[in-house]
Amino acid sequence: MKKFHLSLKAVFFVCLLFAGINLPAQQDVTFTGGSITQPDLSGRGAPYPSTIDVSGIGSGFLEVTVTLSGLSHTRPDDINILLVSPTGAQCVLMSDVGGTDMIADVEYIFADGGPLMDNSNFNPSGTYSPTNSGPVDSWPSPGPGSVDQANPALSVFNSAGADGTWSLYYNDDADGDAGSLDGWSITFTVPSTVDNDDCLDAELISCGETLSGSTVDALPDDVRRCGPGGTAGPGVWYAFEPENGDFIQSLSTCNADNANIRISIYYGHCDRLRCLGSSDDPDACGNDVTEVRFTPFFGRPHYVLVQASDPAGKVDFDLTYNCDASSFRQRGGATFTEEVAERISLYPNPVRDELNVSLAGFAGRPVAIRIHNSLGQVIMQRNISQIGEQTERFNTSQLGAGMYYLNVQVEGGATFTEKFVVGSSRL
Repeated sequence: MKKFHLSLKAVFFVCLLFAGINLPAQQDVTFTGGSITQPDLSGRGAPYPSTIDVSGIGSGFLEVTVTLSGLSHTRPDDINILLVSPTGAQCVLMSDVGGTDMIADVEYIFADGGPLMDNSNFNPSGTYSPTNSGPVDSWPSPGPGSVDQANPALSVFNSAGADGTWSLYYNDDADGDAGSLDGWSITFTVPSTVDNDDCLDAELISCGETLSGSTVDALPDDVRRCGPGGTAGPGVWYAFEPENGDFIQSLSTCNADNANIRISIYYGHCDRLRCLGSSDDPDACGNDVTEVRFTPFFGRPHYVLVQASDPAGKVDFDLTYNCDASSFRQRGGATFTEEVAERISLYPNPVRDELNVSLAGFAGRPVAIRIHNSLGQVIMQRNISQIGEQTERFNTSQLGAGMYYLNVQVEGGATFTEKFVVGSSRL
């Protein structure tokens, strides 16, 4: 089982690598500091230093960036700004740059890899590498004194503990100038500690299998919402590629008492996921948990995102993949209400030469319609980018007599399956 899981991930990895996807799951965590004023025409800012208390980051962060917001000064070349970490590591953010022209309410973001600031000319708001264009600078007590950094870099903070007090020292080293800073912040990019926190790292789930999972420590997901409902909490990912089974299948947490869970099903690839169905309806299973019924695209990758319905929620769960959801019903997922089902109908049924599919109420929305035979094989398919006519017509004159199933997927919304019969009187 483990060996096959790795093989599937390897295939996904290659596909996404060529698509240019950023593979590791990661999140930016920002801590915000206060304003700084320059009470004298030269000298230290107030407070000195300005501090930010950081917690919960540790030493595993990937990178750090710093933002100075609302910086104003009559002669920016005179400003020296230094950041000191809780471990004592130092980085000169800006010193002796920007020339003599006044700046007002600019925002500078400092990140390794950005362009250097201009030494002699105005630097507009933007992202820059830390830049020190002058000689050795000094930050008076309680600052660290002289600091010699010809090529400062924020990477000096990497691999060191981030938790504790960070200090920003603002000092004007010449007379006759005034300045202020509205605020500043420090952002840490942290990796996920959850194995299947990213679509690419989705854990394989097979027919009839139940997997235990948790969204504790998961990071928010940068994926478009699937189906109705508000914003859900951070989630974890599962993957399957249906090759057989019934064409009505289900994913559920119905086998355990797991309330307040949303299950969303996508197909395609991680860089271009398309919604197949979603539910956080506790009535689907009858015991305050969640089930989604759906018709898969056989032979194509599918992805499952399990989240807490509450944006701030964290849940433990048991997820079951049922490849034969057996009984047919008009609504294909718990997100599909009876009110909607009443606005969709097939006629005539039984049918001979032409089947009419009424889609009243979905004008202007994208829809995928598939007709399956009794073996689950797709024999007709129609993708409608925008419903105009609210009745779609299918030529059934070439179909053999028997039972067929029509599946309708309204993108980002409902899925349902209806049975119809092709009559034998013409044979």
